Amino acid sequence: MRRTVTLSYVVALVLTVGVGTANADAEASIYFGRTSATGLVLEDMSTFGGTIGAFSRIFGFEFGLEYSPTTSFDVGPIAAGASILNVMGNLVVQIPAGPVLPYGTVGYGAIVANTNVSDWPFDFLGGTTGAFNFGFGAKVFFSESIGLRVDYRRFALQTGDGDGELRIPLTGITIDTNPDLNRFVIGAAFRW
Repeated sequence: MRRTVTLSYVVALVLTVGVGTANADAEASIYFGRTSATGLVLEDMSTFGGTIGAFSRIFGFEFGLEYSPTTSFDVGPIAAGASILNVMGNLVVQIPAGPVLPYGTVGYGAIVANTNVSDWPFDFLGGTTGAFNFGFGAKVFFSESIGLRVDYRRFALQTGDGDGELRIPLTGITIDTNPDLNRFVIGAAFRW
């Protein structure tokens, strides 16, 4: 809780100092791409979503919402599936290099997984969990208000499981109970 409060103060300070009303731009993006998870074999993990935020020349803050439709994966002998909703807030630091804006980002959010197996015994793959994320990317604006965005993020899920792995009874198979998600997307960027 203390980290969340400290992070909130840092974000408020950055927004106050880095995003003045005189030179702040609003930005939004829509995108699609792929997500992969360490420790899980995913058959399909298409991702689509969008962001909206406020940016000064160097600093910005954005909120993102994305969805990965139902995907099938195998955990030992169990065939399962899950759809994932991801809500996040991120601090963005960008390098103004003309129409190209390379950036780095760090943030926190919630990942909501909805499994499609009714008697699924493992809580860490269903429900809501916190997730830190970090990444990098670039925005290229072809005009004053329309451009292209490429983005990579790594999400570290905060499941609260201390040992980090789970042994599935009778199979001897272990899976990572703190799987990281890797997400790569491309899409349109807009600013006004």
